[in-house]
Amino acid sequence: MSELILHNYYRSSTSYRVRIALEMKALSYQYVPHHLRHGEHLEPAYLAVNPQGLVPALVLDDGTLLTQSLAIIEYLDETAPEPPLLPKDALGRARVRMLSQMIACDIHPVNNLRVLTSLRALRALGPCRVLPAHGPDLPDLAAVCGAYLAHREERLEQVRAALATLHVGAAAAEVAAVTDAVYGDVDGAVRFAAEHSVAAQLAYLSAHPAGQA
Repeated sequence: MSELILHNYYRSSTSYRVRIALEMKALSYQYVPHHLRHGEHLEPAYLAVNPQGLVPALVLDDGTLLTQSLAIIEYLDETAPEPPLLPKDALGRARVRMLSQMIACDIHPVNNLRVLTSLRALRALGPCRVLPAHGPDLPDLAAVCGAYLAHREERLEQVRAALATLHVGAAAAEVAAVTDAVYGDVDGAVRFAAEHSVAAQLAYLSAHPAGQA
């Protein structure tokens, strides 16, 4: 496989999933950074590569663009099969995909910059009524958005408190130690999800030591 081009952001958990896979496969690639908080992913040059303006994005040697971390990882596993990333048995592969989608679909979005920005924008609209396509009517959009943002701030405060107890900053903290402090009673079966959530919170606090949630 010729050299690949990986467009990514170093604090993006979706990006480091792909970097981990590339390293495990010992595949060489060109690293092209885009700082999301500086808006570099929305610059015309990158939008010409990936109109979605998201990371990660992998450009193959023939110019083909692949996006979405799990799709990229599965492509790498199929085109560079050693060492394999998925178990040999069907049930094992299904379990890995289940756990991966729990993170990608259920945990990651609530830490996503676009989602947080959208929640703040919707909250600013005030107490308007929402008629969603699915589920009950929402009589107060601002209150619903505020509740989601308040929950995130509550979780951030728990992580900050854990950092204070451990006498360490977010950038230097060990995910396992903070997870023990914040999710001490979590079921071992979902410990991985708790650690992923803590890692996302630590990444946020590293970038915004005194910032808003």
